[in-house]
Amino acid sequence: MSEPIKHHFIPQFILRNFLDENQINYWNMKTGKFERRNPKSIFMRKNLYKDVENHPDEIMTIEKKFASLEREVSELINNKILDKKEIRITRADNELLRRFLFLLGFRSENRKRQYRDELFDQFTIETLKPFVKNNNYVDLWLRELNEMLDLASFGELQNNKEISTVIKMDLQSELRDYYMSFVEARGQEFILSDIYPTTEIFPIDISTKTKIDLHAFFPISPNRVLILNYVIFRKDRKVDEPMINAMRNFSRVGPTIIEIPRVKYVKRGTFSQEDEYTYTVRKIYEDEVSYINSLYLNEAKDGFIFNDFSKVLKSIQNYNNVEQYKRKNAFEGVEDIINNS
Repeated sequence: MSEPIKHHFIPQFILRNFLDENQINYWNMKTGKFERRNPKSIFMRKNLYKDVENHPDEIMTIEKKFASLEREVSELINNKILDKKEIRITRADNELLRRFLFLLGFRSENRKRQYRDELFDQFTIETLKPFVKNNNYVDLWLRELNEMLDLASFGELQNNKEISTVIKMDLQSELRDYYMSFVEARGQEFILSDIYPTTEIFPIDISTKTKIDLHAFFPISPNRVLILNYVIFRKDRKVDEPMINAMRNFSRVGPTIIEIPRVKYVKRGTFSQEDEYTYTVRKIYEDEVSYINSLYLNEAKDGFIFNDFSKVLKSIQNYNNVEQYKRKNAFEGVEDIINNS
């Protein structure tokens, strides 16, 4: 029997940005212990997208395609985003990054479980049926992952017959309803956990568990986070409706830290892959950093990582003292354990 394949669901190029003397500082929630780990040993699942059915001779096909995509995105982030005060990327760069962010969520263990257990409403089940073979929804998930990784641009999406209408609508909704911004931590640092991205969620209807993500947070280093913001938070959106106002009032992510990109078109009136997006990186301080970290601490299942413990301690203390979460993880004693390690 072949050895299980380890699939990392958070890219190594991001984890390497959190290295402390070539090791990762990791709080293991399963053992309640602080560990110094090799980045290759965390945030992975065995055989997550091994595809024996469609690629019996090359079961690592999806993994290899992810590796290729991650190399492209790593080069983009390291060269144009990671330490820039003002970020300039082309439309082609933007599309590459947005496809990557979508796939980070789509390749997750939770998404695989949704397909495996058929956790869809009836409308979605009916929409997916023409794409499902032998009632195997995991097979559909793997095939769609493979097809999404082959897309060269969003323009190819609509003409792809192998990608379900559901996924096409999901991606189009994310592109239409969410926009990117970037923030940089000052004084404090960001943590990162196994739930990546972590989101700020607005409960629309508790009885039906209907909810919407207001912001999705992607830490790419201890000091920088990429945020996908729901479109209602754009400063140029002047809609005054009760539900939208409720969302804005609920969010702890203030409008002063959300910056709309400026777009310079190669030719006015048409889209070009060379159009340029300029993002101003907003600085945020203890309260905002602590809030983003609290979301990560609350959603973490396996553990979380950090670079400098002294710069995340305040976040852990604040989280332990906050009562707003209906379900909370227990991090009491973390400070003493790490300081004595």
